[in-house]
Amino acid sequence: MPFYDYHCEKCGKDYSFYSTIDGRDNVRHCAGGAEPCGGQLHRLAFQPKSVPSNPGYWTPRVSDALGINPDQLQEALKVHPGAEFTPDGAMVIHSHEEFKRRLKESGMVDRNK
Repeated sequence: MPFYDYHCEKCGKDYSFYSTIDGRDNVRHCAGGAEPCGGQLHRLAFQPKSVPSNPGYWTPRVSDALGINPDQLQEALKVHPGAEFTPDGAMVIHSHEEFKRRLKESGMVDRNK
């Protein structure tokens, strides 16, 4: 699956999402950091990205698997202190280290290892 780039016109933040071709145009909303702006994200022109061999490479990603019901945000922050969630409850992951930590907190494992 390729990465697709999106831009929030409301706050100016850019995101990259890993998505199927069929899912690339699903409506997405801006996580906007600690105060989600909720603006609709617009997909930018497709530019295929390859993942460099640099192990430090990471772009923010959104995980539905680690997501929550938005009504359960306070409970989720007890399990995942400092986590960022989109308005629809998907977790925003900013680094590989955070990804590993959030999986461990949830009792999940990375099957890609």
